[in-house]
Amino acid sequence: MRATALHSSEPPRPAPPSPGFAPARPVEVEIGAPLPRLRAGVGELGVPYRSALCLVRLHGHPLGLAEIDLPPEGVEPAALAAAIEAELGAEVAVHLDGDGIGRQPLGGDGILGPDRPACLAAREDLLARAPFVSVAIPTRDRPESAAEAVAALLASRYPGDRFEVIVVDNRPPGEAAEGEGAVAGALSDPRVRVLREPLAGGANARNLALAEARGEIVAYVDDDAIADRDWLASVALAFDGDEGVGAMSGLVMPRELETEAQVWFEGYARFSHRLRRRAYDLGPNRPLDDPLFPFDVGVLGTGANMAFRTAVLRAAGGFDPAFNTTALPNGTDVEALLRVLLGGWTVVREPGAIVHHAHQRDYLQLERRVHGYGLGLTAVLAKTLIQHPRLLPELARKLPRGLAFALSPRSAKNGAKRDDFPPALTRLELRGMLRGPLAYPRGRREARRARRAAGPARTRLRVLLVTDSYPPLIGGATFWSRQVALGMSERGHTVEVATTWQPGTPAREVDEGVVVRRHRDLSSRMRWISDDPDRHSPPPFPDPEATLRLRRRIKELEPDLVHAYGWLAHSAAAALLGSKVPLLVSAQDYGNVCALRTLFRKGSEICDGPAAAKCLDCAASHYGAAKGTAAVAGIFGSRSLVRHKATTFHAISRYVAAVVERDLAGPGTPIEIVPNFSQDVPGEAVEEAILARLPEDRFILFAGALRGVKGIAELCAAYERLDDPPPLVLAGPPAPETPTEFPYGVTVLTSVPHPTLMAIWDRALFGVFPSKWPEPLGNVVFEAMGRGRAVIGTRPGGHEDMIEDGRTGLLVEAGDVEGLRRAMVRLLGSPELREAFGRRGRERVRAYSPEAVLPELERLYFETVAAGSGVRR
Repeated sequence: MRATALHSSEPPRPAPPSPGFAPARPVEVEIGAPLPRLRAGVGELGVPYRSALCLVRLHGHPLGLAEIDLPPEGVEPAALAAAIEAELGAEVAVHLDGDGIGRQPLGGDGILGPDRPACLAAREDLLARAPFVSVAIPTRDRPESAAEAVAALLASRYPGDRFEVIVVDNRPPGEAAEGEGAVAGALSDPRVRVLREPLAGGANARNLALAEARGEIVAYVDDDAIADRDWLASVALAFDGDEGVGAMSGLVMPRELETEAQVWFEGYARFSHRLRRRAYDLGPNRPLDDPLFPFDVGVLGTGANMAFRTAVLRAAGGFDPAFNTTALPNGTDVEALLRVLLGGWTVVREPGAIVHHAHQRDYLQLERRVHGYGLGLTAVLAKTLIQHPRLLPELARKLPRGLAFALSPRSAKNGAKRDDFPPALTRLELRGMLRGPLAYPRGRREARRARRAAGPARTRLRVLLVTDSYPPLIGGATFWSRQVALGMSERGHTVEVATTWQPGTPAREVDEGVVVRRHRDLSSRMRWISDDPDRHSPPPFPDPEATLRLRRRIKELEPDLVHAYGWLAHSAAAALLGSKVPLLVSAQDYGNVCALRTLFRKGSEICDGPAAAKCLDCAASHYGAAKGTAAVAGIFGSRSLVRHKATTFHAISRYVAAVVERDLAGPGTPIEIVPNFSQDVPGEAVEEAILARLPEDRFILFAGALRGVKGIAELCAAYERLDDPPPLVLAGPPAPETPTEFPYGVTVLTSVPHPTLMAIWDRALFGVFPSKWPEPLGNVVFEAMGRGRAVIGTRPGGHEDMIEDGRTGLLVEAGDVEGLRRAMVRLLGSPELREAFGRRGRERVRAYSPEAVLPELERLYFETVAAGSGVRR
């Protein structure tokens, strides 16, 4: 069901009924209480009701549907009980058995039982620990209907502080609102938020709600659907106790069956006939009774009543706007459910989650809906086969059954239709099915054009973060990559990470709602060229395999922005050739201009800029002649490509920005300085075994890679010159040049997770960071400052951006052993100075908090998109 289809605020007047047509009265009967007397009456078109479509419930749980004849005098409770017993006696017995209640005859007084049967006790237990649910209602030009839908949710029996309602107004810019006052009056509850999504289409409206959702579950109902009072509890129950459930759908009952179009649609859509709880997945819950699964996508549910784990849907990419265009008006709901299923999650169909939906009254509306369903079905299958070609042989095997399912009047699809269902509607649906595979690429183009036309005014971006380093690797750039991905995702953007393949890591995983894909490159298949067999680094040039994989992913994801860091940025730049997608290149170090990434020449001096002969000599001394030559050739050869494709360069400090301006950026290409940020990672355990290895006394702490350029040798030399020093702790990953022996009093910790490192800072006297290379910024410095620790850093480099010499810490010249010793002596001899530096450092580090930095990075994203969108290079 699409809540944002074009319609007026007043429903079209239905045509006069055909001779012999009679409306049906939808009713609900709770048989755990005295049964009602069913009245007959006259329908809205003046035709008497002849039947009732009766949803039978016991203890609130739906047991099934009973079609009850309605004579003019109505149906007495005893007669109603007899009719229900005849049709649903077996279902009643099963429910009573599950509650531990003996079988009872059903009479007009209903079924007697305990006040708190087992099924209600289970619901009450769930409500006592109710998860937070965000309910989204996309709407357009139906304020009274939307207000009614919201009011029903606010009357829910779910705990009032455990859910929110997000109404998304999907009117395009400039379109007049009708009846807005009715909405404002009904949406005054603090649990309700109203958002504006001017980019038309239910998928865009749903995606905005997904981005803003605070709940661990995000549920969707249409603006013309009324949720049952226990709907929220049933939604939560579908996810309870099984972390493998990624999505659910519920029961959709008709609010009225007054016109022929409504009656025909009810038999066609079969939404109210799914009264058995089912779980679907590609493993043990693969339905053996459905020979078309998973291609019979309609069994998974409908957008009028569905819910997802928020993190799962975000990781899956949300809803595809291609299915909400004029070329392709339907399918976004079932496509999202199918995508979650194919991602390895279970989709549950929970009949206890009931909404009452206003079926379209008008025959022309029904025509559009039926044609749209046919179009959407095959378009969904076309997209699925494009993304999962491995499913093609299975579809080919099932195609004959699929054709029979679509065409045979005795199939499960067509058997539920009324005998008078117009053949023209069936033909219309089949024409839609034939057009669907061609409509999908047209829908993609239309959605892409609409997104580009919206430009930087769009509040949500789709970002592909391409990075050399991502967990489980350890390091400052690794930590930055993850925190940017998670931080921007929390701000509502869709972020996917493309990173390098690493030994023993999955090719695809989901990290707190962010999809992480590790792409192989040709060099990863030649392990002999790597210095470190446990950690793979991409080559410093566009790798053919990585470029192809990135280009394919960019085409599928259609990002608004590619944000690239490290040597993988070269492959990203090559993948974007001929594309209009803007590229933001981050300089976390000097890897895009220096084959060693350090700008530190032959381990002895800071380099004043690249030159072919100088770089070849330096790289050969580090890598060897062959690898050094290849690395320098890659850096020099890729520079023009990166310069050509980069829309904006991002530097993390003033020093890095100066190097990028001097050695990489082209004339007129903007260079923006946005620092990294410091953030603790809550919820991750501290490893007590590592803390147990720390000295009993307070200690000096170095944190970072144990590399020569980090000044490890100089630190040890300065430490040995101290008189009666406290212990020194070195915490960080080893490198090939890490010393094998250390002075007395030094403790070395080579594998320290970030939460444990933060706990170590709490026991340190002060931090020392004696880098010999021009440190780009140094995450560990502001982490130490954030813990209230005085720090010693070096210059030149990014330390100068963070450390104000003599106020928040001390700065010494890089490589100056004696200067480093004097700085340590000064801090060791003055607890008051350490305390003052630590206090001021805490204040200084606020500029490096996520709250300060992420909005700046977000601003840079939007500016880059605005500068680069629509420019093909």
